[in-house]
Amino acid sequence: MQLEIEFPGALPTSRELRVVLTVARVFTFDGNPDNIFSETKPAANIGRSIQFEFDILPGLPRSSQVRDATGRDTARWILTITGSDSRKDFRVVYVLAVFD
Repeated sequence: MQLEIEFPGALPTSRELRVVLTVARVFTFDGNPDNIFSETKPAANIGRSIQFEFDILPGLPRSSQVRDATGRDTARWILTITGSDSRKDFRVVYVLAVFD
């Protein structure tokens, strides 16, 4: 999975950002998701965007935004980007829509 994130507003000042992709299984009978995949990557902060790539395991469930009548288990795909400098911390969270 290759992604590029563009920062249209406040640009983080960290030269190095930390990008975490987490996939948490969502069960229809239980509100507590169970993490089934997590990977962390560094990303150079150059210009107004960052690019990075994750090696996704085959067979991970689709995102929970897409549900069908079968009621199959789905997952919440969350991308978190963090960084810091001497004055403040930066954190942004994206919920991704991932299809079969």
